Amino acid sequence: MATRRLSLATVVAATLVVVTTALLGTYSIISYRSDAKRQWEALRGLGVVQADELSVALALPVWNIDRAQINRVIDAMSRPKSVYGISVVAAGETYGRVRDSRRRLVPWNGMSAPGDMLVEERPILFSGNEIGTVRLLVTPKFLQDELRDTLLRIVSTIVAVDVLLILSTYLLLWRAVVRPLTAIEKYAVAVSTGDAGAPQPASGFPAELESLRSCIEAMVRQLDHRYAALLEQEAFTNTAINTIGGLFFVQDREGRFIRWNDTMERLAGGEQILIERPDRTLVHPDDREGVNRRIAEVFDAGQAEVETRLVFGTEVKNYTFSARRMDVGGQPFLVATGVDITERRHAEAEQRRLQDAVERSAAEWKETFDTVTTPILITERSGAVVRVNHAALELSALSEEQIAGRHIEAISAGEPWQTAAQLITYIAGERLGTTAETKDANGRTWDIIVSRFSAPNGSERFILVLWEITGFVELQESLRRSETMSAMGTLVAGVAHEVRNPLFGISATLDAFQEEMSRPGYAECAATLRLEVNRLIHLMQELLEYGKPPALTIERGDIRDVVGQAVASRLPAALAAQVEIRNGLTEAMPTLLMDRSRLRQVFENLIDNAIQHSDPGGVVRIGGALADHAGRHWVECTVDDGGPGFAPQDFDRVFEPFFTQREGGTGLGLSIVQRIVEEHSGKVSASNRPEGGGRIRVLFPVAGNGTSPAKSTPT
Repeated sequence: MATRRLSLATVVAATLVVVTTALLGTYSIISYRSDAKRQWEALRGLGVVQADELSVALALPVWNIDRAQINRVIDAMSRPKSVYGISVVAAGETYGRVRDSRRRLVPWNGMSAPGDMLVEERPILFSGNEIGTVRLLVTPKFLQDELRDTLLRIVSTIVAVDVLLILSTYLLLWRAVVRPLTAIEKYAVAVSTGDAGAPQPASGFPAELESLRSCIEAMVRQLDHRYAALLEQEAFTNTAINTIGGLFFVQDREGRFIRWNDTMERLAGGEQILIERPDRTLVHPDDREGVNRRIAEVFDAGQAEVETRLVFGTEVKNYTFSARRMDVGGQPFLVATGVDITERRHAEAEQRRLQDAVERSAAEWKETFDTVTTPILITERSGAVVRVNHAALELSALSEEQIAGRHIEAISAGEPWQTAAQLITYIAGERLGTTAETKDANGRTWDIIVSRFSAPNGSERFILVLWEITGFVELQESLRRSETMSAMGTLVAGVAHEVRNPLFGISATLDAFQEEMSRPGYAECAATLRLEVNRLIHLMQELLEYGKPPALTIERGDIRDVVGQAVASRLPAALAAQVEIRNGLTEAMPTLLMDRSRLRQVFENLIDNAIQHSDPGGVVRIGGALADHAGRHWVECTVDDGGPGFAPQDFDRVFEPFFTQREGGTGLGLSIVQRIVEEHSGKVSASNRPEGGGRIRVLFPVAGNGTSPAKSTPT
């Protein structure tokens, strides 16, 4: 219920009345209390004086026991209306007067005095002797009645003054203040209710009210102007909000929509739906938890951004929102703008699908590229590496990050990289492609192919393929040697067969003439003939061995056993030559597929060759280890001698038939070694040790199901 406001006249009159009443009341109370105190003191003084006079006046009559005189004195002293009663006690008798209910004096009846009486009691003295007592009872009733009348007069006076003030104030203010203010108030009320045609208050008011009237009229005109500007601004704001292509809305903390643009209303299905949905049910159920966290962040931190899905009927759209907090009148609101990114998300999803397809294709291509065991590199025209496969990374011993952008010649100072760099420089001169063959430090042979192609971006690229043809080259070399050795074997076998019979005849003849040849002068010739015949027989045996067609008996075996047997068989020859044999091949090695007797002949020939090239007191050392060569695992065996070593130009010739640097040698021992080793798919090579002496190195391939590799054995 609206509170009724008081008029100015009422307020002014009430104020004057309250102030006047307070002032007069305060003064009257002070005056009343002072007068009451004074009259009470006078009443008490009167009682004291009358009691003293009674004590003196009754002294002689009481002494003389003059009852009549005593009564007359009592009657005389009881005349004042304030005296309630007098009681005299003397000589065992009581005399006195007391007023009855009609205020008449009657003899004392011995009753006790009321509690509100003022009692004054005095002794009756005669010649200094107490002959009795007198009590005077004074009533305050008349004093109280008089004070009550005084109080009523004071209150009546104050009321009269208040009424007079009210009337005079109202009459004075009505014309000068109340009536003008009432007119101004009516005008203000009409303006506040939107009544633009309300009559303005007439002029002629007092100066202050006239100024107030002018100010109100000026304020009304200014408010009209501002209201029109506000309407124009609101129309501009609404137009601007509705121009926003996306969503715009304002929500309170409970999620009620306070304001929105036309796009929001159109997508939601009308204004009524927004009003009737005071929560965030427009948000997709799966996104509400995240949206609620972001909204809480807006109200706590002041701003937030979120991407979510909105449900408009049966349609779901993707929107990204930017929201800020707005405080109005101490209440927080959320102001948000949203951009429809549905088509963008669909395009991104399609792009991701295509990207995934491209990535899958690229991954498949890279997997295929990396699966190729042949090293392949793609370079720029300058020779800088663009892309490599896994085999190329293993060959370069670099990571993909290290090799990217590096020039071919900078990958390694050895082969096949340097030859590949020269080929790239060669075809950069507008040639389509070229090939070359080279060998690296590990003995592997490479067939290098370089071709030109154009990248999708139009840039010129080279593709470099490094084919390892070591096996193919070795096979070709082996076939060539096999053909040569086969032809030579057939030849020497025939020669040996033809020579064997004459040699046997010569040997038998020497045996038959042994006694005759032992005579002085013939013994030396017989010994020379015997030595040369034995040498020819040994040569014949080696020729027959060299020409023997391969017929291997293959089984799995331990190379240590074979070497041990060969060392044991060569000990007599080593003792005769004063050479020590040290077999360092003692630890476990992978098993090999071998022909034991043929491999034993290999190590017997190698040990014989080392003993023959070592000086007396020298040492022949045999060692073994597991080695990696040309991408395969091998069992490596070495036989070192203490001789002068091989001439560098003879490293490849020592295995040729009939090549020897030792006097009396046949030149077939190492050729037979090479043939048997190659029959076991192995390799043999000659070199010199840094500390001096020659070294023969033999490699045997490790069998596929051989035992676990052992550590290298020191040699």
